[in-house]
Amino acid sequence: MVFKQNPSTLGYDSIATTTIAYFLDTGLVNGRDYCYLVKSKGKYPTSGLINPIINFSQEICAQPIDNVPPCAPDLSIAVQCDSVNNILSWNDPNESCSDDVLQFRVYYTPVLNGSYTIIATLGNLPPNQMDHNNNGISIAGCYYITALDSVGNESISSDTVCVDNCPTYDLPNVFTPNGDGNNDFFRPFPYKYVEGIEMQIFNRWGALVFETNDPQILWNGTNQQSGQPSSDGVYYYVCKIKETRLEGTVERTITGFVQLYNSPININGN
Repeated sequence: MVFKQNPSTLGYDSIATTTIAYFLDTGLVNGRDYCYLVKSKGKYPTSGLINPIINFSQEICAQPIDNVPPCAPDLSIAVQCDSVNNILSWNDPNESCSDDVLQFRVYYTPVLNGSYTIIATLGNLPPNQMDHNNNGISIAGCYYITALDSVGNESISSDTVCVDNCPTYDLPNVFTPNGDGNNDFFRPFPYKYVEGIEMQIFNRWGALVFETNDPQILWNGTNQQSGQPSSDGVYYYVCKIKETRLEGTVERTITGFVQLYNSPININGN
């Protein structure tokens, strides 16, 4: 028979009877002292001896230690490209295979195959989600999450989920650098995830009239070579754009033309 000490009476209560040489006590609390003793009953086959023979073991006390980690959470990400934000969501392993998950750790790297760092340690409270945007610079990166139980056991990592930026860099096809405060500069529309550019603008004869590394461009129509205003006409550009992507800085090239008018455009044709 197996006896366990009652913490209220300090006496020993019988909790099980077994015919094998071990017993598993379950439902214990980590770090709490539990004390046991065992009463054994047996006999020898020789007649004339005490029957049955009863012995009590020594009292022994110990504290249970949970070294079994919880299950890994399932991670999903909703990408918010326009607002430069990722919404991370995950399930609660307590609902499937664990019963004492208290926290989650979120790991992140901004580039593919980069080194992961912990960006958040969060309590297990609904709705189990967080927003992340790498300081508003980029949404590109890879994430995984782990669960921690009440004694600090950490689960294996969830599946890694990676997301990429969605760069935009669009240019107008006309501008009027006449100083009237309206459309005076050749400049891009609002853009995202662009680190830098290499812009070159040529006239119809192929001569370079303007170049810059500023993503805003801000060409006012002045010929950089002569310092004089450029004449009305079509100008061609070649622009190398350096974009922030999951795999790092990625370069792409766009080409096109812009129509320069020194006089306001009369949309009525008069």
